[in-house]
Amino acid sequence: FMWSLKEKKVDVFQNKMTILGTGGAALSIIAQAALDGVKEIAVYNRKSAGFNESQKKLANFTERTNCVIHLNDLADTEKLAKDVAESVLLVNATSVGMHPHAHSSPIENYAMIQPKLFVYDAIYNPRETQLLKEARLRGAETSNGLDMLLYQG
Repeated sequence: FMWSLKEKKVDVFQNKMTILGTGGAALSIIAQAALDGVKEIAVYNRKSAGFNESQKKLANFTERTNCVIHLNDLADTEKLAKDVAESVLLVNATSVGMHPHAHSSPIENYAMIQPKLFVYDAIYNPRETQLLKEARLRGAETSNGLDMLLYQG
C-alpha cells in the first residue's frame, strides 16, 4: 500500500490520514502507515460488536509507534468531515462499493472531498467505485486497490 502511494507521489509522512474500516486490510494499512511515519490516523468504523476490540488493537499500534490513532463512529459525519478536511489521504478499506454493490459508498456527504485530498479505495472491482467517481468529479486524485493487490505478491 505504501509503495503504491510513493509511486503516486502522495506524501503522508508526518501528515494525517483518514481510513474507513477496521478489518484485515485496514489494520495492515494502518500498521504500515504508522511505521512509515504518518503523524495521525483517524479511523472510522460502524459501532458494532467488534468496535471495542478494534479500539484495543489500535491503542496497541499507538503505544508501539509515534503515530496518534483514534477510532471513531462512522455515524459521526460531522467529525468525519473535520478529519477528512485535515487529512492528505482518505482510504476506503471496507467492502462497501464492491461488485455487485458498485453504486454503494461508505460516505454520503461528498462535499468533504476537496481537490487537495488523495482518495484511495482498496476495492479493485469495479475499477472506479462510486467513492472514487465522486472524488474525481470534485478534483481529487484517486486510485483503486489494484496496486495494493499487485504489491502484496
